[in-house]
Amino acid sequence: MSIYCIETPIGPWGIEMQNAGLAITATARKPGFDIALIFAIRKHIKTHNIDLLHCHQYTPWVYGVMAAFGTKTKVILTEHGRFYPDSSNLETQAN
Repeated sequence: MSIYCIETPIGPWGIEMQNAGLAITATARKPGFDIALIFAIRKHIKTHNIDLLHCHQYTPWVYGVMAAFGTKTKVILTEHGRFYPDSSNLETQAN
């Protein structure tokens, strides 16, 4: 298993996971659409022989699908933990 973050720094939870021995690669995504990031993720997929790429949120999924195209790697998406702008809608609905 490996973790590939498209934002830096990795934060306290990432540091804790590294200290526990998990491999984490972090690349700072450039503003706008970062084409170089697709190639960096693809290299990670091939180097680590990744079978399944689990992307959290839509933006990483877009990059992940493009990076995995033409490989054996399957890509899945989980979207969770969003509070904005949904929080205002949920607060309105709760009242």
